[in-house]
Amino acid sequence: LQLRERVACHDLHWCESTGKGGNSGSPELEALIGFASGELLLWRPLQRRDVPRPALASSREGSESSAVTSLKWRPHLDACFATAHSSGRLLLFDRRRMDESPPSSREPPKRAVRVAALRRESASSLPRHAPSCSWQVSEAGAAVNAIAFNSDGSRLAAVTADSVIALFDLAAERLLMRFQAYFGGLLCCCWSRDGRYVLSGGEDDLVSVWSLSLRSIVARGQGHRS
Repeated sequence: LQLRERVACHDLHWCESTGKGGNSGSPELEALIGFASGELLLWRPLQRRDVPRPALASSREGSESSAVTSLKWRPHLDACFATAHSSGRLLLFDRRRMDESPPSSREPPKRAVRVAALRRESASSLPRHAPSCSWQVSEAGAAVNAIAFNSDGSRLAAVTADSVIALFDLAAERLLMRFQAYFGGLLCCCWSRDGRYVLSGGEDDLVSVWSLSLRSIVARGQGHRS
């Protein structure tokens, strides 16, 4: 697969395919690819279809034109994924929803991002997927560096270049809580298996453990020197 745009991030998952008569078929591998241009690409590599030269519909015409910095498939929901952007914005997509549905946000609705599928179609015929939720994680517009779903996909964590860690309740489509690190940008994050803690790592060379029940940091582990 050759692409003219610079790939910024990607994520893979297995999804249920639809067989003949609407029955469930064998699992299918889907790759979601994000680009520095803000574009998204949905690819099913095991179908072995001919891949045309990329003519990706740019999200500059859509809801987010900044670089995709991180993206993840939502666990247990094949049609859902989240993307993070260098503008500080976080978008949640649900391919089951109508494209015309406005994103859940306090800001005015914006046009949909075009998600390019690797098919023999022109850019004008590519499907449009409007984000079902949209959040501005960083008020200063700093990049969202990483995102992570918890194990059941009900919550999403995001960390930013201006030291913010934000946790979202996806069932209620709202911000659950927000923390501020004391120094430097945050670069990565993950959840504990039981969903009670979020871990973050950043430019302070520390791994921090955040407790959802206590709403505070409970431990720090010293890392390496930058």
